[in-house]
Amino acid sequence: MFTDFLNRYSPLTVQLTAVLVTMVMVAALYFGGGQPIAVGLFAAPYDKLAHLVVFAVLGVAMCLAIGLRGLAMMWFGFFCTLLVGIVDEWHQIYLPGRTSSFGDVAADAVGAALGAWAAWRGTGGGE
Repeated sequence: MFTDFLNRYSPLTVQLTAVLVTMVMVAALYFGGGQPIAVGLFAAPYDKLAHLVVFAVLGVAMCLAIGLRGLAMMWFGFFCTLLVGIVDEWHQIYLPGRTSSFGDVAADAVGAALGAWAAWRGTGGGE
């Protein structure tokens, strides 16, 4: 299903859309995360699920945006997405009412890995 979606559009269209999605998501994390409404938006343990889902989507977008293929796409996309999660947690240290935790980074890492794997499989990886 994911492969059908990717095959329907030109590689440039997919890549530019992925770049736009990545930029919007990163901006939402940093600017939206700094708003008072972001404090306590998701109660535990659902906050970890939110991290996982957001970073899985970001992982797919990041992989498709970087323009690589195969395992290089998957690993580079994973590490770039994880870096966004680490910087986001560091950023939260300085925001009133927000906390930073290793558990959030772990959920980000799992989401990034799932997203990178999905992008790799969706682009024909492992075949």
